[in-house]
Amino acid sequence: MANENEILEFEDLLKEAHQHKKKNQPEPNRSANYFTALFVYVLLMFVLGSVIFTIFMGIDSFRETYSENDLLIRAVSADSSGIAILEQESIDLLLPTYEERIIQIGDYQGYTVFVSATNTHYQDLLIIEIDGILVLNEANLLNIFSENQTLSSWTESGPMIHIYAGEDQLLPSFFEAPYEPIDGPITTLSDFSSALANFLIYLAMLPPILFLLKKDLSDDFESFKSRKKEWFIIIAVGYLYLILGNILSNFISNFLSDALNVPISESLNQLTIIAALQSDGTILMMISAILFGPIIEELIFRKAIFGIFQKNITGLIVSSVIFGTIHLVSEPSIASALVNGSAYFVMGIVFGLIYIKNDKNVLAPMVVHILSNLIAVLGILFIL
Repeated sequence: MANENEILEFEDLLKEAHQHKKKNQPEPNRSANYFTALFVYVLLMFVLGSVIFTIFMGIDSFRETYSENDLLIRAVSADSSGIAILEQESIDLLLPTYEERIIQIGDYQGYTVFVSATNTHYQDLLIIEIDGILVLNEANLLNIFSENQTLSSWTESGPMIHIYAGEDQLLPSFFEAPYEPIDGPITTLSDFSSALANFLIYLAMLPPILFLLKKDLSDDFESFKSRKKEWFIIIAVGYLYLILGNILSNFISNFLSDALNVPISESLNQLTIIAALQSDGTILMMISAILFGPIIEELIFRKAIFGIFQKNITGLIVSSVIFGTIHLVSEPSIASALVNGSAYFVMGIVFGLIYIKNDKNVLAPMVVHILSNLIAVLGILFIL
């Protein structure tokens, strides 16, 4: 009897080990669902996106033409280290559209000098007090725009000054420094149309992806309910990870900017979001950025991609690379994508680590992602 009991106990241990191993491996039907969900995401993102873009571009009211001066102001407004000049008459015409995005520092020889509204260093370098009046520091301005650019950074330890000018812009004699050329005009979707297109694509994605991954969501929700007292700490720690990730990504961006000689600016993806939030499509973009985007992206980049691979490290690398790349497909060059998009790659890693740390419960990175986007959107609407 003792031997029989030992045999039975050993068989139970083998059975438990087999069940544990089986539990950690994705079920065959779920693996198929993961691949299908990923296929649906790519299909709707690129194919449906191209169809919507083509249709909208055929509608006059959905298109908008941006002049070279428009594009110049947009480029500077997106770069906290950027600076440019425009003829006073030209900037006066465009000011009603962009007055919240730029700061006019002063006028010199018929040109207005302006920087991004997010620039926090221009006062010390370009503003001087004379007889109690704050005026443009013309000596420093000339040093910035000199051929050798004797003033090349906003502060002693950086950041570097990024100079922009239009390809066809008539530049004054004092403007001799190398610059980032802006070419225009271009005709593309209006900011409202971009918000609407983004909303429609996500709206089409949501039902099939939720259907394909409903079992995973149900399991994660049950796990969520059993740990509901811990979720405040989980979200707080997850958001702290995100803050640390942002610090790291800023360091990487600065390093790559210096190494590749590419100015740091907002990614085109971020610029599109900012412009859409400041257009008539504010509500549509808010829904997309705060709810639809985080829900769909976490289900695809965490739940589906991690589910396809057995090893967490493989899932983490693949999901982070794809997550970063998908947000940077519109960048003009690989160098620009690396410099301006390092935040997306780091965010992909952070969300992946949150996912792994919380036993692959997708609700953890999803809630942190929603919170992060909510704070970013409120910052754009009420601070920027």
